[in-house]
Amino acid sequence: MLHAATLALAAVTAAGQTAPSGCSAAVNRQFDFWVGEWTVTDSASGQVAGQSRIEKLYDGCAIRENWTSAGFTGGSLNAYRAADGKWHQMWMDSAGAVRHFIGGVDSAGKMVLTAEQPRPGGGAVRLIRMTFTANADATVRQYSDFSDDGGAHWQLRPFL
Repeated sequence: MLHAATLALAAVTAAGQTAPSGCSAAVNRQFDFWVGEWTVTDSASGQVAGQSRIEKLYDGCAIRENWTSAGFTGGSLNAYRAADGKWHQMWMDSAGAVRHFIGGVDSAGKMVLTAEQPRPGGGAVRLIRMTFTANADATVRQYSDFSDDGGAHWQLRPFL
């Protein structure tokens, strides 16, 4: 049955018709400020940390991140999920990390995504938070911190 559905979709596309996008609402464009080709610098040292290519995919329904730095690569798929009203990011990298970040735009207009992961050495869950800010000069600030106490206190997290 799946094969037949795939063929029917191909026939509609071949006829020059396009399926309507389910991602045309303004909420689906909240993270568009991140799209672009970026040379990423460490704000503390001013040193280049890596390169990042962020692109829109799937008729505007997803954003893909491709990260490269010396000896390390990774990336994510990001999308707004109407069912829960949240943005989701699935990050995977060459070190074997897999993280599912969930969040959205806060009252200050920043995209804030948080993931849970096991704490090093065991114990309670560690929260990792990524905050993306669109700057007035068309750059983006990406900041990462973590909490080992359920979000009561946050500490600077090394970039990688």
